[in-house]
Amino acid sequence: MNSDSFYQIEVSWDEKLLKRRSMPQAVKITTPGFFKDYYPQLYYWDWTLYFADKGGFYRRIPSPLMGKMEYKGAIDFMESIFLRIGIVACVSKKVKDILLEEKVDPDSYYLIPIELVNGIGEYYVLFIPFLSLSELQIDYTSTHFIAEGKDIAFHDDHQLSEYLSNRDNPLRPTNLCLDASVKVKDIINAGYIHGNIYFSERIIKAFHDKEVVGYTAKRTGCLGTCPLSFRSVDKRDNYISDDSHVCPVKVPDVLYKV
Repeated sequence: MNSDSFYQIEVSWDEKLLKRRSMPQAVKITTPGFFKDYYPQLYYWDWTLYFADKGGFYRRIPSPLMGKMEYKGAIDFMESIFLRIGIVACVSKKVKDILLEEKVDPDSYYLIPIELVNGIGEYYVLFIPFLSLSELQIDYTSTHFIAEGKDIAFHDDHQLSEYLSNRDNPLRPTNLCLDASVKVKDIINAGYIHGNIYFSERIIKAFHDKEVVGYTAKRTGCLGTCPLSFRSVDKRDNYISDDSHVCPVKVPDVLYKV
């Protein structure tokens, strides 16, 4: 069970940590045929195929993967090259242990061991599957989208799915409101409609307490994030309200470890 607050998480670009400005610390997957045979680009272009095989192809990925670091100095949370749907990062055993200790739903992520030719320690590629529209349970009356600077409205999953079936169609949610039942998740990958991944506050706190290095986490509702809220029903009078996660006073906008 998580807390009510969520953070958007990404690999760190902090210059003090990386000692450069070009890009985050990164691991390149070098397993022969990985991006052609095991994780083809066609999943990116065909959402129907992706969701039909979402659980299956993660389990077919060869283990261990092979990889190499782009720069010296392995850390706990690193970019994984090349990007594909659901590939989030290359992470250390410390991150794996936190997810296990916090009893995060094992169906919400996959960790595939990777052997780094120029790295020391135990590392994994972290895969977080996209949630489908039916899994996200979007409240369309409270979620707002824009396309090419103009508001665009959807009334149900079918309308949004039809729009998203054309990958050339631009779309960005200015906020995201989901059913309250989704709030029990510790990891929410809303990449189907925008590129953000949300981790619950308790997982980010565990990262912070265990001194995980290499990530940046911004509470949703803060500058640069897509605000996340959950729609709930007050049983006393059947009143519908939004449980919005905005930045409270005296709580850090950004948590990271460098």
